[in-house]
Amino acid sequence: MLSIKRDGKQGEERFPIPTEGEIEGKLIVLESIAIACVEDTVAHSNADAITKLRENIERMVRERCHPLKLSPDDEVAAQQYALEFFDAVVEEVLRRRSERKAEPVRDVDP
Repeated sequence: MLSIKRDGKQGEERFPIPTEGEIEGKLIVLESIAIACVEDTVAHSNADAITKLRENIERMVRERCHPLKLSPDDEVAAQQYALEFFDAVVEEVLRRRSERKAEPVRDVDP
C-alpha cells in the first residue's frame, strides 16, 4: 500500500523495505505529477519557464542533499539524476504536444 508517511500506517504490518510494487507506484505518481506540471508550464508560460524550472530543481536538490551530509559524489549524482529525469519529462511533454498537433482534425457528422 502506498503511503506518504510510511511509518504512519495504521492497522498494517510495517516492513523496513518497501515492496517492488510500492516503489513502482511511487515512481508512477511522481512521473505523472512531473508530466502534468511541465505540460501546464509549457502551455501557459513564457519561453524561459523550462530553464527556470530546471535551475530551481537543481538548487532544490542541492539544498535538500546538503543537510544529509552526502558525499560530494552522491550530491552530484542526485543532481544529475534529477536533471536527467526533468529533461526526460520535458522531452515526453514536447513529444506529446507534437503528436497532438500532427493528429488530423476529424469532422463530426450531424
